[in-house]
Amino acid sequence: MASGVLPAVLIPLLFACSAHASQVSGIVWDGVGAGPAEGVAVEVNTTPLQRDITGPDGSYAFELPVGKYSLVVKRVTLSHELEQVASDSIFIQREGNYSMDILILYDDLDVQDIGPDPDFEPPTEQTGEETTQPPYAFIAAVFFIIALAYYVLTQPGKEKGAQEKTSPQTPPQGPGTA
Repeated sequence: MASGVLPAVLIPLLFACSAHASQVSGIVWDGVGAGPAEGVAVEVNTTPLQRDITGPDGSYAFELPVGKYSLVVKRVTLSHELEQVASDSIFIQREGNYSMDILILYDDLDVQDIGPDPDFEPPTEQTGEETTQPPYAFIAAVFFIIALAYYVLTQPGKEKGAQEKTSPQTPPQGPGTA
């Protein structure tokens, strides 16, 4: 009889513990690059403190009982310190799955935090886009032709019909000259 009482007590106790927990999950979005924020810490103010580090997909997840919580997003600065970049509150009233995406907006960047990107490589090949420059040679040729035409048309000289054909003069030959 004692062996039948133990499972009867443990099974409802097991369900009672899990009945008050809710799944809170979401994605942290990087407001600068408009993609998932990888490698940021999401903390929730439970006792003990819970922390989840986002992966390449920017996702985080927590199991939380009913209550009001603060979610805090922190990133690692260049000086290797955690800095808060976003926060939000969530109120869990009953058991369930809650989805909460968080957008990080960097509105107060310190100049000390900005540095060269170690992964930046200048482009080495052309992208197919050509820069269009004015065709200076074509413009110069058109200008030259216009100037030449103006010079020819305004040159004082003989008119077209005034030219006479001249042939070498031969002395007149008469009947007596041969």
